[in-house]
Amino acid sequence: MNRPARTLLLLAAAAFASMAPPASGAVAQRTFVASNGNDNNACSLVAPCRSFAGAIAKTNAGGEVIVLDSAGYGPVTIAQSVSIIAPAGVYAGVSVFSGNGVTITTPGITVTLRGLSINGQGGDNGIFYVPGAASPSMLHVESCTIAGLSASGIYAAFGEIAISDTVVRDNAGTGIFLAFHATATLERVRSEHNGSTVAYAGIYVTGGAEAMVSDSVVTSSLSQAIQVQNAGKLTVARSTITSIGSHGIQGDAPYSGQSVIINVESSAIVGQTRCVYATASTGAYVEVGIARSTLASPTIVIEANSDLGGSINGTITSNRIATGFFDAVYATGVGSRLLVTKNAMDRASSLAPAAGIDAWNGALIVAGGNDIDSNAGLQTKTGGTIQSRGDNTVAGTITGNVVAIGGH
Repeated sequence: MNRPARTLLLLAAAAFASMAPPASGAVAQRTFVASNGNDNNACSLVAPCRSFAGAIAKTNAGGEVIVLDSAGYGPVTIAQSVSIIAPAGVYAGVSVFSGNGVTITTPGITVTLRGLSINGQGGDNGIFYVPGAASPSMLHVESCTIAGLSASGIYAAFGEIAISDTVVRDNAGTGIFLAFHATATLERVRSEHNGSTVAYAGIYVTGGAEAMVSDSVVTSSLSQAIQVQNAGKLTVARSTITSIGSHGIQGDAPYSGQSVIINVESSAIVGQTRCVYATASTGAYVEVGIARSTLASPTIVIEANSDLGGSINGTITSNRIATGFFDAVYATGVGSRLLVTKNAMDRASSLAPAAGIDAWNGALIVAGGNDIDSNAGLQTKTGGTIQSRGDNTVAGTITGNVVAIGGH
């Protein structure tokens, strides 16, 4: 064979080899899973694998696992940067009979989960994400449904997590549990009917974790919709928060030296017992800001309770507040300090003993520019003080230690 012919033959062989599927055991940048796949295959488009675990073992770090058709693909432990992607219209199921559906405990990796349906069948957590603090880690959860777990739909600690266009529902424990300095961004998320008792919540933020929730819906039947505790931080914008069995948002600082921060803007909150309930024990601090939102409760709408010796500072401004039988804004304890301005407060019943603004037990409320329609417009008891700036419109009575600054 002459040299030109030999060269052409070698080039043709190389081209054919590049088109052929990789040998079993080799790794590729992009692998595939299918209902008729086999984990002994190369996980290529023409020879897909059957499970996520089988495909990841043959995927480069930073690569992708693509779902070709509807099936269940099994629980998986992820120890490298990777994306698992199910296209729209394809059902990619993970049934969790025990333990976790997706487990991620390796630090310093970036993982994307898109389009998965994680279904609890006695298992604990849908997604268990605890990469540790050794190096920055990132988890993206996009367009997933996570339901029916016995513990949490998503449990995240230490790393950063972004959840979008995802439904977390019907989990016996907490819907989304954020702990130990996890940083979470939730956009267009629905957390529904999570928490079988008041010990749980739709979203639970604790241990220095931080959650930023926007354009989302959080509803709960028995538990708090959102609970923030133990140095947690919560920001809510343009969202709907509802609990028909407990509080809409509860901020709790039970230990000395801890602080809890809650900010809500342009949202709607409905709570059976409270819309927003803040409490702080000795040496602890809670900060609450609520602005341009609509709040409704058949009992007390907003309560700041520092009777256990802590400090609570709050700014309540430009909200629409509707109450049933109790107060719109209530503060108790010498550590409770609220600035309440430019709110519209409506009573739901003419028989209600409600106050628009009520300060008890040494609490201080500074009020200005509020429109209050209540049987008791401004009211204090047992050492509470209201400082009225003079531009409140009050339909009800004014009783107790209300200090007028230019009139009521």
